[in-house]
Amino acid sequence: MIFGLAICVVLLFSAFKLRAHQSSESDEGVYLTTFKSVQNGFPIYQQTYLSQPPGFFVAIFPLYSMFGSTLIAARLAIFFYSLIGLVALVWVGWELDSVVLSFIAVSVLYIIPIYTDQILTFHADSLPSTFSTLALASALRFRNSVKWRWLVLSSIFVAIAILVKVDVTILPSIFLVVVFTLVAKPQKVRNFVKSFALFSVAFFIVLLLFTLPFGINNIFTNVIELRFQAAAASTVDPSLFLHYLNQQPQLIVLLIVAIGLSAIVVVKNKDKRFPFFIIFVWVASTFTILVVYHPLLSHHLVLLAVPITLFFSFALFTVMNKLTTSKYVLIPIVLFTVVILAGRLYYAVNQPEQILSETEIAAVNMVDKYTMQGDYIISDDGLVTGVSQRLTPPQLTDLSLVRIGSGNLTPTEFTHNLDTYKPKMIFAWTGKLITLHNFSQIMKQYHYNEIDRMDTYHHAYLLEP
Repeated sequence: MIFGLAICVVLLFSAFKLRAHQSSESDEGVYLTTFKSVQNGFPIYQQTYLSQPPGFFVAIFPLYSMFGSTLIAARLAIFFYSLIGLVALVWVGWELDSVVLSFIAVSVLYIIPIYTDQILTFHADSLPSTFSTLALASALRFRNSVKWRWLVLSSIFVAIAILVKVDVTILPSIFLVVVFTLVAKPQKVRNFVKSFALFSVAFFIVLLLFTLPFGINNIFTNVIELRFQAAAASTVDPSLFLHYLNQQPQLIVLLIVAIGLSAIVVVKNKDKRFPFFIIFVWVASTFTILVVYHPLLSHHLVLLAVPITLFFSFALFTVMNKLTTSKYVLIPIVLFTVVILAGRLYYAVNQPEQILSETEIAAVNMVDKYTMQGDYIISDDGLVTGVSQRLTPPQLTDLSLVRIGSGNLTPTEFTHNLDTYKPKMIFAWTGKLITLHNFSQIMKQYHYNEIDRMDTYHHAYLLEP
């Protein structure tokens, strides 16, 4: 208990020190601008564009507002859910009679760069793993207790994982847990029907609670339609997945070692075969989804971090426990955890605190020079609008390459927003807005002149008086 509290203290302090690290994800600016648009009176989905399902907004926006409505506040909200994910790992370990594996998993997670980056990034990709782990823990509790309320709870967590990031990777594992649990019970057919009914009803109730307040049609237009358009504009590319995976050597090493250890588990420990298989299915389903998903981005691979870590940790602890029953086996585990946390602490203390890059600082200075509070501006770097506290046309809070490249944002819609809101400045600052068809002609047609040109990449336009 004391050791667990010490871990929490170190992680909280590290998160506090890293809250203002320089942004490396353009989506942070997108979501910051989106949330500020909602606070400026433009309802989400109805007026303010958001490409993520409503679970992301429902989970993060209240904490974002509570913590101060800044990028730092949003990052801390994401980190808060990562702590819940660590608690969920402890719960999984408890259900598997292997709580120690949870400490292995926590330590291992913090040597995976993509995980440690994403849990302090205003981004949706690290959130689904928290709810998927909670769903798995609930399903295992159902298996151990055969009480239906745990199946209902598992369904709720699965629904939230899907509503946060359309993540369905845990579903096969949940299905297998339920099937193997019910096979051992009498009245199998009746119990199968009951389990399916309970799971489905709970799932759809959560789905309706998260979607009806925002309007199903609005969510379809923002979320589903974009994904269809993006999928149509791209192709499945397994080589791209392998390219991104090669950038995560820690995940590769953990997976290879886990597969090697799995042979020992399967052969030597019959009692652990079932939970081992369940975790492996989660890993396999995540790999499958990422290989076929398109357009695939590098940060999507954070979805692999938790299942691979759990797979490795369970295999390692099972083998260690099989080789020796001595309590001294805990010593290397504790030492490993201490070393990892000490490294995290050292990194956090020595990380400089500067959210904006030099070019973003230059853009914010231009905004301060040429505009006033209440003016509208447009930027494909959302941090420029979010930090400068200027308004953004609510349908243009997301100027991502996916949205522009898929044709979801058209020149007609862009010019409609120029007519409606008459933004004082426009920044083509990250190479995305410049790819909009006829962008240069639109700037001339609507009387925007390029000013204070820094280089050939960054372009700032000011509306003629």
